[in-house]
Amino acid sequence: MKKIKKQHAALLIVALIISFQLIRSAVEHYNARRHYLSEVKNITHFHTPKEEQTLKKLLMDPILPGETFLHSDNCKGCHGYDSAQYALITEDSVDMNLFDDWRATMMANSARDPLWRAKVSHEILVNPSHANELQNTCTSCHAPMGHYTSKYKGYPFYTIADLMNPSDSLGLDGVSCVACHMIGEPGLGSMFSGDIPYDTSHVLYGPFTGVQTGPMQLYVAMTPTWSSHVSEGKMCSSCHTLLVNSVDLAGNPTGNKFIEQATYHEWVNSTYPGDQVVCQSCHMPQAEDSVRIATGYFGIPKHFPFNQHVFQG
Repeated sequence: MKKIKKQHAALLIVALIISFQLIRSAVEHYNARRHYLSEVKNITHFHTPKEEQTLKKLLMDPILPGETFLHSDNCKGCHGYDSAQYALITEDSVDMNLFDDWRATMMANSARDPLWRAKVSHEILVNPSHANELQNTCTSCHAPMGHYTSKYKGYPFYTIADLMNPSDSLGLDGVSCVACHMIGEPGLGSMFSGDIPYDTSHVLYGPFTGVQTGPMQLYVAMTPTWSSHVSEGKMCSSCHTLLVNSVDLAGNPTGNKFIEQATYHEWVNSTYPGDQVVCQSCHMPQAEDSVRIATGYFGIPKHFPFNQHVFQG
């Protein structure tokens, strides 16, 4: 009996020692933590203001330093197919997601179009001395993001070879989301032949007011901004009137302009403007219902009118 009591006493002493050690360790950890926090509190900045801005940009901005445009893949997450069937559908659950509708169009495939590439090749064969100028003009509308990235970096020409460079995904993205929504208003209606007035201040223009700006600012570092010009015919003018410098049969410049395409001016001089029918009225037909324009946000309201991005015609 005495032996059992001695064993119990020994176990109790061991338990007390272990408990004491644990308590002492916890107290030491607590004091060390308090000391660390007090030291950190006295530090004004871990980084200089310039370093902080750089870190914020790296965390939030998918646009690399020195770049201007975004690939359409950056838009797919919020403006593509909604598996929850909450956004980008009609009242009858007809899918109207912007990305898939656009992806199947000639706008999306403008830089991949084999007929266009063949025509550019033919023009180069006919006038080899003007090869760079020809390609530079053609890519300004068929591969605008690649073309203008090259232009903003100071290169004189953007050619088919540049377009086909494996490192250039922007050019092959064609007339994509940012290629249109980054177009500013100044000069529209009087700038033609691929002279596009891009607003490079990281804004994307759209037809709706009161939109939530936070998600787009966070994920793609762009600010959605309302402007009436995106719903007007002049939005299309930069590329849908094409004036080129003519040459004689020997390839010598004549000093004259040739109206190669005049779609925008044909519309301007038609009865449609007076009837309030713009390019978008036919080529981006409106859905009958109001539509939520982005996925993943269950509080987002519906918008009307909603123009489908089918670019038919």
